[in-house]
Amino acid sequence: MMGRSWTHGDALWRPLRSKRIKFALHIATLMLFALPAAAQKPRAICTLQLTPLTLELRQGIPLPRTFSNPTANRVTFIITMRANALFGPLHELTRLSLAAKTGQQLSEPLVHPTGLRTPVGTARVIIDITTDRTGSEIIGQCDYQLTMRAPPGVLGKVPPLIPTVRSLNHLFQIPVRMCVLEGSTLAGGKKAGDVIPGGRSGT
Repeated sequence: MMGRSWTHGDALWRPLRSKRIKFALHIATLMLFALPAAAQKPRAICTLQLTPLTLELRQGIPLPRTFSNPTANRVTFIITMRANALFGPLHELTRLSLAAKTGQQLSEPLVHPTGLRTPVGTARVIIDITTDRTGSEIIGQCDYQLTMRAPPGVLGKVPPLIPTVRSLNHLFQIPVRMCVLEGSTLAGGKKAGDVIPGGRSGT
């Protein structure tokens, strides 16, 4: 009785196992045929994950250095920075084109320049790479936890306590001539056009 029950159950499960195997093979076949199609997409290589990056003002943010276009058409790569606290709203940085079936490996990565007007501080900066052939699909990305610092001797918006020669290069000198109102205590009875002693202006 137990033997027949086992044999009967085994007979019931055998076609189910066969269907499962066929289904698994079908999925694997579909994935296998899908691989060449995925491999035909343009690619750009930058960072693989969130990457800490510290720069001084006037240094450049690294962009992708490797681009590939395995397609049969010319492709234009569009490099766009998402909105962030340091560089403002979403905006396009640059474009690069590759002929069909070609790639480009740069000895040094492209960079997005910064300047003395770039705010100092830290923010997450994400740069997406898309193409004119793949629409809004992101085919590469630079993902930075970016810290911007002022050059040595320049503390951003806070003036250094002890100015250095290098810090003075970032200062604009504007001549100022102090004036007082005629008839006021500081004027000391002087008329318009007269000169008063410099020490009086500080009292």
